[in-house]
Amino acid sequence: MEKLKDLLNEYSKKNQEYSWEIEWNDIIAYSHFWEWYETIRVSESIIISKWYEFVKWLVENDKIDEIKFEDEYTDKQTLKDVYIAWAKGDELLLMILSIQDEPIQFLISILE
Repeated sequence: MEKLKDLLNEYSKKNQEYSWEIEWNDIIAYSHFWEWYETIRVSESIIISKWYEFVKWLVENDKIDEIKFEDEYTDKQTLKDVYIAWAKGDELLLMILSIQDEPIQFLISILE
């Protein structure tokens, strides 16, 4: 969780929209625009959203471990498709995150 928080804050330096903290073993966002803390579910939605582009930044900056990704994403029927689509980068990862029961835990598990 600490690693994810550090990466989120590193990414946030470019737009300074949010600051990220860990509270009650969950990651939360402080919105500099609205000057309040987001709820945990809102924070999760921000992290894995396409518009925030954090996942895209992770992929482009080699912050995702492809071997851990393969190990964690064990749907063998689509694993071949994952290899083919990996070149598409963040879009595949965004799709997989969107169908996870615990997307933040999944993301943490595949960080470099």
